[in-house]
Amino acid sequence: MKPKSSLLDATLLRRAFVDAFLKLDPRLQCRNPVMLVVYAGAILSSVATARHFSGFNLQLTLWLWLTLLFANFGEAFAETIAEASGKARGAFTPKAEPTLLDRMTAIIKGGEGKSTPGEVAVEILLVALTALVIVTVFTLPAYARFGESAAGQPGAVDLSLPILISSLVCLIPTSIGGLLSAVGISGIERLARRNVLAPSGRMVERAGDIDVLLLDVTGLEKTSPRSGIPREVAGGTEVLGVPGLKDVAHFARLRRMGIRTIISTCDDPLTAAAIAARAGADHFIAQATPEDKLRCIREEQAAGRLVAMAGDGRCDAPALAQADVGVAMNIDAREARGGDNLVDLDSNPAKLIEIVEIGRQLHMTRGALTTFSIASSVAKYFAILPALFGTLYLAEGESSGPLAALNVMRLHSPESAILSAVAFNALVLLAALPLALRGVAYRPEGAARVLRRNVLLYGLGGLLAPFLGIKAIDLALSIIYPIRLIALS
Repeated sequence: MKPKSSLLDATLLRRAFVDAFLKLDPRLQCRNPVMLVVYAGAILSSVATARHFSGFNLQLTLWLWLTLLFANFGEAFAETIAEASGKARGAFTPKAEPTLLDRMTAIIKGGEGKSTPGEVAVEILLVALTALVIVTVFTLPAYARFGESAAGQPGAVDLSLPILISSLVCLIPTSIGGLLSAVGISGIERLARRNVLAPSGRMVERAGDIDVLLLDVTGLEKTSPRSGIPREVAGGTEVLGVPGLKDVAHFARLRRMGIRTIISTCDDPLTAAAIAARAGADHFIAQATPEDKLRCIREEQAAGRLVAMAGDGRCDAPALAQADVGVAMNIDAREARGGDNLVDLDSNPAKLIEIVEIGRQLHMTRGALTTFSIASSVAKYFAILPALFGTLYLAEGESSGPLAALNVMRLHSPESAILSAVAFNALVLLAALPLALRGVAYRPEGAARVLRRNVLLYGLGGLLAPFLGIKAIDLALSIIYPIRLIALS
């Protein structure tokens, strides 16, 4: 039975809506440093609004909570789709993604705790940008007091706590921070549709970073007729079930992706060499023992390479556990429960290429959303800064100061500008959710080319989208709300 995974499935949407509220649990919010800032900000803004109530502060606070709920909804919806797809195949429930504290504890204890370079880079970038914006935003009151004193305009700048927090939330990378979990979980669902079970989105992403693939064909020779076709090798000896002629194209494709392939087999060196040559592998291990496979993986890892191991889920358990990415075959979903490996229920080595491609697709999607998020944060400055400081240094007879020149969006009032920016910041999480779930199309091409395309498409889109979106919301607010409109021109 094909699981329902439509983005418009009413049952899945209802469940995700309920789960979005359940995820307001602080223990769950601590898993994401960016959204933890939003969570703390929403609480502080709520307290400030209760103490100094105004309709404007109330609206800002509501949009802060909606930002958090929309991010929770994206994660919950991705989990719901993945679970529905996995249950249709008897899959185990994916493990919760480890927190930063979990990973630090694992490293201290000498456990796995391994993060790929891409994971580390994104985590450092998000934390660094968030910290930088926090410092910047909370120095604004000092600048405002100085500006008011220099201009002789005491009280000209309104920097209430809800406004400061709203500005902070708009400028930190909430788009990627709020959708990061959904990107990883969507990879679990894509693999489940291919009858491959994954314990976590992190494991799927790691598959996209591998440098070496070790494929053990010993256990597959007897059980996987898909693996190949009979052919003569080694002086007339017929070998069944080893990688076939179609796998030459698969191995060549892996090579074009920069992945080196190694075949291990229990056959003698002559037969193993013939198998590797016909399959198009880069290297082979003949008469391989479990210790030989472990040694091979450890040597590659010692050289700084990430290794994937595909083999029998029972006989090759030690090697699968040692590898950065383990793909277990010849076991069923019941045996896979609680394991740390990817599990191919069809025991089809040809799926390895799809696993790597989906992993790299997740990296590309994460990169695209990161580019969009940073670019959109830059554009939001042109809404927020004029709103905060547009009335400073007024010349005689003027209604606005020199900083109002930054109001290139021609927003109607400071209140409308701030409210439009925080509303856009929340709504863009819903607008970008389909991209996070479906992913960016993967093409096996160089990193420089991918970077150029991301910068042009998602960087430029990230700059333009806030100008269009914030302006549209500002126009709507000017019609809907009976607030005094102060032109910033």
